[in-house]
Amino acid sequence: MLEGEGATVMEDYYHRPFRDLVVRAAERADAPLRRGMRSRNSTDAVLMSRARYPTACFSSIDRRKELSNYHLMSDTPENLTYETVVHAATVAESVVRELVR
Repeated sequence: MLEGEGATVMEDYYHRPFRDLVVRAAERADAPLRRGMRSRNSTDAVLMSRARYPTACFSSIDRRKELSNYHLMSDTPENLTYETVVHAATVAESVVRELVR
């Protein structure tokens, strides 16, 4: 889970308690989630964060802690790791369930 981003200045996403909730939801769903990741790439999540919406961003990272294939010509369906897509969907569903409690 990305918790912040920035090409020149690293900017944590708005509202850390929401990201804490995401972690609890992942634990409840027994889904893997790595905390504390940040990216030098810019994602759409930064727009929501700057608008002061509670923000977290699910992404896959490679062994160098980089967003693999992000906005590259190799960013194609055959390069997805579908297991991580399933994990992200599982965590997202668990977050929704946590929010309606």
